[in-house]
Amino acid sequence: NIKMSAMDLSSAAFPVNTPKFWGDEKELVANCIETGWISSEGPAVKEFEAKLASKCGRRHAIACANGTAALDIAVKALQLGKGDEVILPSFCIISVITQVV
Repeated sequence: NIKMSAMDLSSAAFPVNTPKFWGDEKELVANCIETGWISSEGPAVKEFEAKLASKCGRRHAIACANGTAALDIAVKALQLGKGDEVILPSFCIISVITQVV
């Protein structure tokens, strides 16, 4: 039997995912900093979008700064409106819900 107080739970980590690194991330980030392309534009983003579109068999792909922005774009692209049914998982981050409410 494990007993935990409220204090124990507030400091406990519940990881949702684990980042994956393949080895050249430091070099790629350094290149972005050195060239000044550290925003949502630039050659690395364009290359990523082109490769993703090709891999998915699509003409276009859009890289987003975060999941909330991606959800906002997806909801707008689907032209969801009042009364449309949207099914969401019972365990998810609040931004998923706020994008469709």
